[in-house]
Amino acid sequence: MNNNPFTLPVFTDKWIKHFNTSRPERRFDFINNISFVKKSFFPVYVNVGKNLTKGISYNLSDKGKDFKNKVFLLYDIPDYFETDVTHTFPSLKTIDSTQYPGYLVDISKYSDITEYKKSRFGKSSLAKINKYKRKLESSFDITYTLYFGDISRETYDLIFNRFKELLEKRFSDIHVHNNNLDPKEWAFYYDVIYDMILQEKASIYVIYDGDKPIAGSINYHMDQIAIGAIMAYDTDYSKFYLGFTIIHKLLEWAIDNKLDIFDFSKGKFGYKTQWSDREYYFSYRILYDNSSWIATLLASIMSLYFKLKNNLRERNIGTIKSKLLFFIKKKGKSKAKNYNVTEFNETLNGQEFIKISFESKKFDYLNRITYDFLYSYSEHIKDIEIFQYVHDIKSFVIIGKSARQRVSFE
Repeated sequence: MNNNPFTLPVFTDKWIKHFNTSRPERRFDFINNISFVKKSFFPVYVNVGKNLTKGISYNLSDKGKDFKNKVFLLYDIPDYFETDVTHTFPSLKTIDSTQYPGYLVDISKYSDITEYKKSRFGKSSLAKINKYKRKLESSFDITYTLYFGDISRETYDLIFNRFKELLEKRFSDIHVHNNNLDPKEWAFYYDVIYDMILQEKASIYVIYDGDKPIAGSINYHMDQIAIGAIMAYDTDYSKFYLGFTIIHKLLEWAIDNKLDIFDFSKGKFGYKTQWSDREYYFSYRILYDNSSWIATLLASIMSLYFKLKNNLRERNIGTIKSKLLFFIKKKGKSKAKNYNVTEFNETLNGQEFIKISFESKKFDYLNRITYDFLYSYSEHIKDIEIFQYVHDIKSFVIIGKSARQRVSFE
């Protein structure tokens, strides 16, 4: 896989810029396609990109013996990648440490999205998935856009800023820290994805409500493989299950464009197990010179460390860690507003009610309630009016074509 985006300058140069300003990048004759940085005082070298890649591929070569007395750590090697690891050096040994599960769809098996969905879901589940998409499109002015090979800087900035808002909101709601939002990591993604889109090594799929991005996915591309990297969606539209519609549209695009694989990448999440048709595993691979006692010792210690780390992960320590990090970093715990919803059968009195624009930031806490109303009564957003009680500013009335509701906040 010479077109692996994570080993090309468009990715590695940006990673060096953001994470490795003080250490030189190095290449070695015995291994192709990979560049390394020295990890510490010890003779340990780590692939450029480390664990921010979604899958490293490489080939070994008989051209040189510059692995002597050294240890090389390669993060995140998917077991379905084809790599030529044959060599003629007796002292070059390998230790694999299995880490994360990954999930993918073998798109090459399906002629269209309908065939794929029927193969994965029963009638009941399939009906729900189709209903979510249908209701979304009937309640809002929905459009779908894939940015691949071309995007203006203005559009890119708007989408990336919006994705950040959506991720912060989503993970604040569930009180979980998301590594992608670490300032240094997010700055890297913002810097690297733009150039990768222009070189067709990445894409952004966006669902728009009018001119507002409400959901989308950042993806990497290599050969006939697309890899989902970061998914964002507006939790105010939770009734419409935006995540399902994103995946549906991404897979439809991938099948229509004759890709072989759509890879959901690492992490065991419900939507991945629901939509994928194959599970695989990522490994951390340690290459070392076993004629050197120090290299052998370091490789053994690293292997034990990664084995322990994986055991802790399987005991759900990672989830606990993410929740602790959320509170340690003070991510601004969202304060949910308690409210009651009842039917409203009264006549509107102009002296008691004032019409408001719920799209105003002042009333953004009404969005989810309003969207739930749209879903329940199959209304369109353009047909909705919202009024606030003059004498009770915590009470509102939502009026559509076929239904009315009173919303009272405590």
